[in-house]
Amino acid sequence: MDKVLTVSVAAYNVEKYIEQCLNSFLRLGSAMDLVEVLVIDDGGQDCTEEKVKKYVEKFPNTFRFIHKHNGGWGSTVNTGIQLATGKYFKLLDGDDFFLDEFLEDYIYTLSGLEVDIIYSPCCKFEDETNRKKGVFTYLLNSKIESKISLQDLEAAVPGITMHTATFRTSMLKENNIKLCEHCFYTDSEYVIKAIAHSKTAYIYKNPIYSYRIGRAGQSVSDQGIRKHYKENYTIIDELFRFENEDSILNDNRKIVRQYIMKKISLQYEHLARLGKIEELKKLDTKIDVIYKYNYEELSADAQKYRKSDFKYVDRYLKMNKYKNKIKNIIEKYELLYNVIMQIYYK
Repeated sequence: MDKVLTVSVAAYNVEKYIEQCLNSFLRLGSAMDLVEVLVIDDGGQDCTEEKVKKYVEKFPNTFRFIHKHNGGWGSTVNTGIQLATGKYFKLLDGDDFFLDEFLEDYIYTLSGLEVDIIYSPCCKFEDETNRKKGVFTYLLNSKIESKISLQDLEAAVPGITMHTATFRTSMLKENNIKLCEHCFYTDSEYVIKAIAHSKTAYIYKNPIYSYRIGRAGQSVSDQGIRKHYKENYTIIDELFRFENEDSILNDNRKIVRQYIMKKISLQYEHLARLGKIEELKKLDTKIDVIYKYNYEELSADAQKYRKSDFKYVDRYLKMNKYKNKIKNIIEKYELLYNVIMQIYYK
């Protein structure tokens, strides 16, 4: 039976989470034969392989384990695209999971589609409590569950991420989509390179991806940013090179530019968050001298930094410090309220 969906699972030392991740697929029924799950162990040294192989033994038509030398998240995506046989391709981190109440319907929906990209909402949940933080989706018009252009999709949602995107596998292969290896923050590189070659789209209304937040060492944490922010320069340089390729669809060049400027703006915010004012100034000069990008395309915050000669950064850091304190207080009271309500209604 032909596979409708290939799910490429990036698994690096995720023994604590991998069972929750793979259990997402166990309620699929007959649709399970339409999915292949490639668990790609990126040179991990824990018991992830041992746990995954139990799923492979029980469901060999669905699960497959691949162990490779460590090459970073981007290398797992490269391997996944290369090995994929499904009509569509979706990424899943080994510490996240899919929402199984919608997954079967999603797969059958995919089987009847002929588009380059499918957008589906994403929800977030806390690492410590597994508490759901709500569904994060922004559907700004009514073009849901119909074939539309990439431009219509961009008008409907403010930004596509690896969590919300499913791409046509043949489109990824034909355009030789490859990511930087041994480097963090390649998820945005993946999305930008894939949408550059996408023509048609579809919006699926139910959330599929559930994204874990608050885990120590994540790339978006303060610790992760401090450790890996310099790798963003590698991605920005690669995206600058990519933007000048002739293979990008002309109708998509404006969208590609917008995503690259979001990526650069994010680096401004990372540097501000870390108080790296001199590096901010160097990045600002590079945009003008090397990239020759228009400063007006940067985010509002990035423009605030540079218009004040980056003196605004100090204010930003103080505001962020107080904002986090207030956020922690609110969350503590919210947790206490939920506990009281559970006791009251027992």
